[in-house]
Amino acid sequence: MAANDELADIEYTAPVLPTQFSSRRHFAYVQLFEYSEKSCARWLYKLAATQEVSRRGAFAACGGSYVAHIYPDGDLERLKIVADMFSAGVFIDDLIDNTTDTAIVSDLVSKYRAIVAGSPIGDARFDSMLRLYTNPCWNREALHILRAEANRYLESTLVLRAIEAEQRKVSVEEYLESRATNVYMGVEYCIIAFAVPALAESLVQISTSRPQVFRRALIYSGTCMGLLADLYKINGEHSEICEYTNIVKILQRQSQVPLSLPHAMDQVVRIFHEYEKRLAAVLEQIALLSPILAKAMEHVHAGTVVWLGTMRGDRYARRMSAASSTQESHTFTTAPNCMGVD
Repeated sequence: MAANDELADIEYTAPVLPTQFSSRRHFAYVQLFEYSEKSCARWLYKLAATQEVSRRGAFAACGGSYVAHIYPDGDLERLKIVADMFSAGVFIDDLIDNTTDTAIVSDLVSKYRAIVAGSPIGDARFDSMLRLYTNPCWNREALHILRAEANRYLESTLVLRAIEAEQRKVSVEEYLESRATNVYMGVEYCIIAFAVPALAESLVQISTSRPQVFRRALIYSGTCMGLLADLYKINGEHSEICEYTNIVKILQRQSQVPLSLPHAMDQVVRIFHEYEKRLAAVLEQIALLSPILAKAMEHVHAGTVVWLGTMRGDRYARRMSAASSTQESHTFTTAPNCMGVD
């Protein structure tokens, strides 16, 4: 592997990675994004202006744009509810990721847990999330599954913030165990049951009759997204406190020999593609039981990968400039760009 380390670490950014899965956007992509912009303008931007969050949070894109990428067959009116929840959820996540004050983190997580349980708390920052968790259109069993997954996300959030607050050195394995659920993919898979109501019964059936298979899909996909988000955060303009909770930095720290940033990123890319292979095998098992659900889960995963790439320069590190484009393809052993449109 002939790595080119001419760029300084503070200048280097990862290339946009492809996924082996197919993706497509919702037909109402523009409408959903415009809805999110108006919704965020009504309430979220005013709150964000007084909070310790990055001005590059891109909350409208995190709502409307994101749901259009991951639920291409979703009901439009339901997707607006989900979009508002995602915008609010990312805002709260940013508040958590921008502090190592355990009292602040604990308070936010406690309020979040109440919202997940469907309990009003009188905090405007969480109102859009509450509307999803208390929506009467939910399949009751699917909502129960979502609530359990959301609490896993919150538990892993506490673990990772504690690592950061304590500046504790952890292994790659220990980190990924929490990162897989902290990245919110499990929640997004469970929301399929609300966004595409025709799939609610299938999701409930498979998650209860084949819980280990369903869980592996969530973990493998979550691991991929944790790796990808960590890569894209390096030298990004969207601030976070993650010196001890970023896979690239953990790899560099635990290496027995000096490990350059490009080489560390290269290792992360290989791990990402390995977990995509594992996910593909699990989705094949799910497809034997429900091909439509397996395809919907594939869209959630692939749509997230594609969307993360579109957010380069906003929430995540910029794309390489033309002047440094020769470095962008210097060493990464990525899979062929076989991302298709179905």
